[in-house]
Amino acid sequence: MPILDHLLWAVPDLDQAIDHFEQLTVVRPAFGGEHPGRGTRNALVSLGPRQYIELIGPDPAQPDSTRESGVARAVADVRAPTLITFAVAHNDLEGLGAAATARDWPFQGPVPGSRQQPDGSLLRWRLGHTAGTRFGRYAPFYIDWQDSPHPAARAPGGLELVDFEVRHPDADGLAALFSDLGVEPRPQHQATPELRATLRTPRGTTVVLSSQAT
Repeated sequence: MPILDHLLWAVPDLDQAIDHFEQLTVVRPAFGGEHPGRGTRNALVSLGPRQYIELIGPDPAQPDSTRESGVARAVADVRAPTLITFAVAHNDLEGLGAAATARDWPFQGPVPGSRQQPDGSLLRWRLGHTAGTRFGRYAPFYIDWQDSPHPAARAPGGLELVDFEVRHPDADGLAALFSDLGVEPRPQHQATPELRATLRTPRGTTVVLSSQAT
């Protein structure tokens, strides 16, 4: 069964967002690196051995022309920190693609990706997408880290993911996609779509990250 790998919290300014996240949670995200040719860079916080939150923002060192991928465009458009989508781990993207196609879901991939880490090493992965459904970013993308070390292992810890919810006006339709591709949790009905993560901080307080920017 695919499991939640990471949450993407898109931010307009990564440096400011790192400070803001630390104020919210007392855990300071560690700079992860740049995504060459994609126009973004990130910082990470661990939620456990193989789960994390990715703060992702525009990379001012890369030209606007690199921001052509779906995630890069979404990041460029945010005006406040916003939970934009989530990734689930899967080690057989070819098989997943075949299963999606058999059930008439669009599937793209595997697509290779990489970023340079602060120590100069290159982290590599492969992605799969169901882009083209009516659910947009409320359906996950899929990631296979292959032989790369999982980023959560090196990221600052101390946070606990208490709950993660996907809310959508067509919850039954989204649930069908999730069921066909082995994704959890089951979507909940809500008139306005929302991704919602509840975190417990080292202080014992809870913080909510949402796709409805405030």
